[in-house]
Parts: sequence; C-alpha cells; structure tokens
Amino acid sequence: MVLTVDWARRQFENVNIGEIDLNFYGRTFPGTSDPNPVIPACTPAQAAIVSAECSTGSITIWDPEGRSVYDGLLVKLNKRFSNHFSLIASYALQKLLAINTDSGGVPWNTASFFQSYGPALPTHQLNVAGVAQLPWGFSLSLNSFISSSMPQEPYIANIDMSNTGQTNTALSMMDPHVSFDQSLSASQITAAVNYINANYAGKTDPHGNVIPTLSVPTSFTLARPIFTQDFSLKKTFNFKERLRLTIQYDVFNAFNISNLYNYGLALNEPGFGVATGRLGDSSPFGSGGTRAMQVGGRFTF
Repeated sequence: MVLTVDWARRQFENVNIGEIDLNFYGRTFPGTSDPNPVIPACTPAQAAIVSAECSTGSITIWDPEGRSVYDGLLVKLNKRFSNHFSLIASYALQKLLAINTDSGGVPWNTASFFQSYGPALPTHQLNVAGVAQLPWGFSLSLNSFISSSMPQEPYIANIDMSNTGQTNTALSMMDPHVSFDQSLSASQITAAVNYINANYAGKTDPHGNVIPTLSVPTSFTLARPIFTQDFSLKKTFNFKERLRLTIQYDVFNAFNISNLYNYGLALNEPGFGVATGRLGDSSPFGSGGTRAMQVGGRFTF
C-alpha cells in the first residue's frame, strides 16, 4: 500500500467574470424609472445624432477582473494489484474562493465584484475504486463517490439593491452579519430574514420595487450531498492465443439514491427549498443519476 498526502494551492488573477455592462444602463435615479448610466442617457432628440455625447443602452465588456484561490488537502491510498485485488481511495478537503455569478453569468453586484466573493466548491469529496479478480475468469469492479453539498446563496427575486440593473439581490448583500455563499443553517437564514424584515420590508429598491416581508418555511433544503455506488461485473472467455471475448454487466447508482439539485433559492417565491432536478435526468447512464443497468460485450483479436 502507498499513502500520499499533498497540499495544493492555486491562485488565479485576471479571471474572466462575464459580460458586464460598464455603462450601468440599468441604474436609475432614486424614486424614478429614468436611466442613470455612466454616459448620460440620450434624449429623444439626441438619439439619432452620431456626435451626441450620450448613450442609448448597455456597453458590455468581457471583464477580466476576477480572482480565485484554491486550497486543497489531497490524500490518496493506493493498494497495488496483489492477491487478485487492487484499491484506490482518494479524499479532498478543499476550498475554492471565487467571484460567484448569478443565473445571468455576471457578479451579483456589477459595481462591487467582490461582494459575491465566496466558496464555490463542496468542502469534502471521497472516491473509492477497486477491482477484484474472481475465479472462472470473472472480475468485479466498484466505484463509490461521496461529495458534500455545494455552497448556496439564498436571494430576494426581482429586487435590485445594487442599482446596477441586476434581477435579484443576494441575502448577504442585505444582511451584514452573514458572508456570501456560506451554506447557512436554517436558524442562520431565519435570523437573516428577520433582520431584513426589520430593516427593509415595505421600503423600495432604487427602481421603486417594494421589498416584501419574507418568511421561511418550517422545513426546507438548499443543497444535499451526492452519493453514488457503481458496480461492474466482467467475464472473459479466451480462445486460442489472441482471441478474447469479454461480457460486461454494469450497474450505475446501484442503491438508487436520489441526488437532487437545483433547489429554489428565492426567499420570496413559493419554490424556496424545493428541488427541481435530479442528476441523470437528461442521461440515465452515468454515475450519480437514477439507477441504470447495461450489458455489453467486447471481442479482442
């Protein structure tokens, strides 16, 4: 057996963080719907004049001002093939800090990129794979994967507290007591909601949208760990010296664990904390999806 332990740190500068409107054409004067971009908005009379120093819409730039830092403790146990058995077990204790983006692919606040700087990977990942040579030409292999849940950030839909034309506002942007993407517990989310209700509910964002009074369901989930167990059984038939036939039977997610994802994160919408997807919905044959089985063969000559 060989055990290796490594620590890795990767730091990236000038990371592309998406196509951003640096003109802030979605910004408005407080209490009005008139645009207040960096380059003043054109009046109807100016809109058709090429030399007019005004703007009629967004000016988007692919902005390379991002930053990400990865730290990982990587442990690997390797049992080489002996006594008809081999095993590889790997574990990662990791943290990736990056500028996270909303569903539109840009930072939550395009006037302050690092307001959405936070975790972007599961903290724990474990993978165990092994092969056992059995009598009569059979071999059994397994692959087991476990991952802790992804960090998630609740938000308030259709509220733009950054006044940059964004569709949603992250919970941490309104409560200074919590940080972005920290996988808050139910009690922490409830405390943050109470803070927002006490300080913002009934007021308006810069666009005049009324900030609603938020409520948290009694039971909800924002993310779940991923578990999957795959098996493969092979039987090999040898004919003469160079002819070989292998029959293979595979089982994916043998215990049929529901690896749900895409939980509702909008605090002011009915689907908060409800999953709308399951791994493998688009293709059942793969690790982590619904239980699936397949039979195949290979002839080697």
